[in-house]
Amino acid sequence: MKTCLICANILYNVFATHAGREVKEVFGRVKGEVTLTPKVNQPISSITWKSGLNKAAEWETGQSTPDYYTICKPGPRCQLDHTTGELKIMHLKPIEKLYFTAEINGMAAQSFFTLIALEPVSKPSVRKTCKNTQCTLECEGTDTTYTKYSWKENNEMIADDTTTLHVQKSDKLDKIYTCVFSNPVSTEESDPVKEVELFPGGSRGRIIAGVVSAIIFVVALCCVIGLCYEKKGKIINLCSKILVDIVLYKTKFISWSVAVGQMYVLSLFGKDENEGRQGEKQRGLYLNKTQQLGQKEKGHKGSKWGWGRRANWGAQAAISHT
Repeated sequence: MKTCLICANILYNVFATHAGREVKEVFGRVKGEVTLTPKVNQPISSITWKSGLNKAAEWETGQSTPDYYTICKPGPRCQLDHTTGELKIMHLKPIEKLYFTAEINGMAAQSFFTLIALEPVSKPSVRKTCKNTQCTLECEGTDTTYTKYSWKENNEMIADDTTTLHVQKSDKLDKIYTCVFSNPVSTEESDPVKEVELFPGGSRGRIIAGVVSAIIFVVALCCVIGLCYEKKGKIINLCSKILVDIVLYKTKFISWSVAVGQMYVLSLFGKDENEGRQGEKQRGLYLNKTQQLGQKEKGHKGSKWGWGRRANWGAQAAISHT
């Protein structure tokens, strides 16, 4: 019996193909259901659904309920709607592949279907192979004829129909990769793979650099504040200008301000006469440079915190306490 059914299905498929008829593939989940919808262009007075060459369901005017045949038994496995001509097939079985045609109002079949039952895909896993700044990600799952692999980067599709993804280390280390495993009836995604976990050294280095930078900033700030309070009778005005620039994160002017502060320490509070003279000379060069910068940008129409004004502040503060 099974041999006859197989032969009938093969003959049906060959006939449909050579006749130039379009055979529509319909996928269903195992233990689930699908609905086959035929082409209908007139009121239905009779309809016969066949599986291969054997009848599956049949109805004609005057019948209260359709007749169902072997493929729709045992139990209520099929449901025919004689108004629309649709045939619902339930309780799909593993590895089931059936061929259906619909004959309406006694005319030759115009609708052809291949019904394929599929198991839902399993959740995939990702195997990682990394070297220096490159990694190869391989998606692994239970493969079947209709399964498909793809990849997402930060939830956006970046690669289709491939099990392997090659990634390059980025500057921000903020990317997240996910393998998508799917078939026509289900979709599963792997656990996310974070770029920061693929290249952990880069993240640690950035954290250390950030901490060191913060420590240097705090130490410099404390030194400037200490200098201001220690000798407030001499350089309090200059220190206030330095603090303003620290708050505004103007790196270039901060370096100049700290430099002139060091010159003051050398010239005013040096340990010996030579050290004092050296600081006095350097201070004179700095004052001359800041005065020139102030004159150059005197007419600047930008922010009130312009470089020219700040340069003049430093120069005037230094001159007033010489």
